[in-house]
Amino acid sequence: MVDDADDDDPIKHLDSLGPLTSYEVLLMAQGRTLEQAKAEYVERTRINALADELEGKPIDQWPPFDIIWDTSPASFFYTLDGAENTPVDFTELQLIWVALADFDGILQPYNHRIVDEIWSVGDSKKAARALVHWSERRCMSPVWIIPTTAGKVGIVGGNHRLAIARAKGASVIPVLVEKKHLESIAALIKFLPGPERFASG
Repeated sequence: MVDDADDDDPIKHLDSLGPLTSYEVLLMAQGRTLEQAKAEYVERTRINALADELEGKPIDQWPPFDIIWDTSPASFFYTLDGAENTPVDFTELQLIWVALADFDGILQPYNHRIVDEIWSVGDSKKAARALVHWSERRCMSPVWIIPTTAGKVGIVGGNHRLAIARAKGASVIPVLVEKKHLESIAALIKFLPGPERFASG
């Protein structure tokens, strides 16, 4: 008997779907339907076009926006820019709130970016996309941190979100910490009570 279990798998019938971008194929390999993949590609293209218009602009030419964080545990995986099929157990991440000034004091130099370095350090396109998302009143995932050298922490995901939030003047930010590192992080910085969403600006 022939097994027809894969007949509905679009990845096995790419030739019949018409021209697809590599991004759409990747999304379908991750489980999206053809319609979902195409819709995500269109949205990605729109965001990138807006980001291209903002990239490199000084702060006084940025659109008005608030810093709004998505603190839902279901969204924690977006802290790695939505990376899928990662071995990370996101249920092991704990959300905490800290003063940005205190956080900058323990952030390793490699990750620290002053306001003037938003476009010159790191991936300027990622920074511009974060700016677009917040300018459209979307929520962004918190920064994920981890202890590094003695007395310092590094950023696992969220460098560009943090850079934009700092430039906007955020005073308090949420960060994600693996539960096994909570004690060591607590020895470095004071944890603050925080609302579900904290808007700055």
